[in-house]
Amino acid sequence: MERDKSGNKAKDSLKIDFGNLLTEFVIFAIAFLLLGVIASAIFLSNAPSPSWEYGEESAVLALQKNLSFESGETYTYLLSLGNQTQKVLISTKFRQWCPGVILEDKTSGGEICVRQSGFYSNSTEYLGGFSFPYYAPWMLYLHENFSWHVNRSVTVYPTNITQRSNLYFEVVNKSNFMGREAYFVRATELSSPNILPDDFFANTTYIVDAQKRVLLYAKSAQSSIIFDSAPFELEK
Repeated sequence: MERDKSGNKAKDSLKIDFGNLLTEFVIFAIAFLLLGVIASAIFLSNAPSPSWEYGEESAVLALQKNLSFESGETYTYLLSLGNQTQKVLISTKFRQWCPGVILEDKTSGGEICVRQSGFYSNSTEYLGGFSFPYYAPWMLYLHENFSWHVNRSVTVYPTNITQRSNLYFEVVNKSNFMGREAYFVRATELSSPNILPDDFFANTTYIVDAQKRVLLYAKSAQSSIIFDSAPFELEK
């Protein structure tokens, strides 16, 4: 009987030890999961947010016309996207912080500062980091035999993935448009990155005022822009 009793006690002891082991394992697993969640949260909070960097390589162009905007001018365009058309008002103004002239899109509320050199204040690129079709620095360099290759790149951080595009600009004609002497420019996107493509440059025709060097007309597969009014006479 004593052996049986002793044996029973041994079995009870084993059961208690197994229960304690299971409890400790559960506590350890929960603690491990909590540490994993906390570590993931810390890692994600410290991880850099995605960002983009634009690059541009092209031949140096010879300036043909100086920037000629004056303060207080208003340019009105009709922008057509699909079946919708809206009026876009571009106004010019001087501000002390801008070493040139500010072009303000009163319709969207956006604005850019254009330096006296003709470049945007936040970039030394001819095209700029985004498409602002009403005026671009390359318009100051147009002449009758103008042709220009531009290699652009887009690098995405923190993945450091870079994709490139190849653009080609060419003056195909110099003629009269809306009563103004103008350059007819064909822009072709020869290759396009899979991320952030600049669709506006894909097979687009620009008509640029030869004197003012501002957009008179643009036409692509997705959209069109045409002058509606200007601080100078137009023939419609």
